[in-house]
Amino acid sequence: MDKQNYERINKKFYDFLEEGKVMGRKCPACGHVEFPPYIACNDCGNFETEWVDLTNAPAQATSLVPPSMLFGNPEMQKRFDGNYCYATVQVEGADEYNSVVLNITPEKTMELSRKVPLEVRPTIIQEDGYKMVFWEIAE
Repeated sequence: MDKQNYERINKKFYDFLEEGKVMGRKCPACGHVEFPPYIACNDCGNFETEWVDLTNAPAQATSLVPPSMLFGNPEMQKRFDGNYCYATVQVEGADEYNSVVLNITPEKTMELSRKVPLEVRPTIIQEDGYKMVFWEIAE
């Protein structure tokens, strides 16, 4: 796939976020889901992947880490009043990736980190002129 097609995938992903949809790419050859979306399937290498709506797909946080342990981001500390943590998130059918869980205090992060995996749901936040996917603990 050439750069132009890759840029279209990135643009389409952010366009979907503007519509309130969290989308990934699914490989019709092997069924693997790419989230965040990539230009090819990371399991079998197939370039012909298709958009799939993951807005309500099952997802889990498999690890939670307070930001101070990873050199917390001062802007995020201020914006979210310190109520966030770093996490490894896995959307069903996809590989794990590093992200952020919002609305969780450092104390709650430590408590819940002993109970992973935990169900999470996506939340779309306006950030620096575009929308981004973060996560929240599903309670």
